[in-house]
Amino acid sequence: MNKLDSMINKIIDTMQNICSILLLIMLGIVFVDVFARYLFNSPIIWSEELTLMLLIWFGFFSMSNELYHEKHIRLTMAYDKFSPRKKKIVSLINILLFTIFFILMSYNIVLIMLNIGSMKMPVSKLPKVMLYIPVFCSSVLMTFYSIALFFKKLHFDFTKELSDLEKTLKEGKEIK
Repeated sequence: MNKLDSMINKIIDTMQNICSILLLIMLGIVFVDVFARYLFNSPIIWSEELTLMLLIWFGFFSMSNELYHEKHIRLTMAYDKFSPRKKKIVSLINILLFTIFFILMSYNIVLIMLNIGSMKMPVSKLPKVMLYIPVFCSSVLMTFYSIALFFKKLHFDFTKELSDLEKTLKEGKEIK
């Protein structure tokens, strides 16, 4: 389990570096465009399209990075009132629902990408499919992360219960 966790953390670190680079590129494009627009009265016509595309890449990759460490937004008002056992069950069900959602998301994005085929963006003439590639990549990553998180939680809970059982046996207490 530690090897899987280490590998996922390396993937997340790589994706965070990619997101940082994308953010710097977007910042540079917008800066140059504003500079060209106000000083030379000649905006860069493709800057908005490219910035939008990079923003989509940045957003979806950032979202996928937060899933494995469970830093995503969630409602905890009712969850916090559950017993530890109910929290485990709800958490595992939640992860399974995430997994199903991400699998369906991946499938539907592939259908969309096949339907738009050779369409081009109006100004830059880049393939329109480039807007959907990050959605597909991040949905595949999120599927992988949610499956790994499911097994990580199962492994953690199982090993925790075993260590609690060993501790109880060593202390000579009665097992409930």
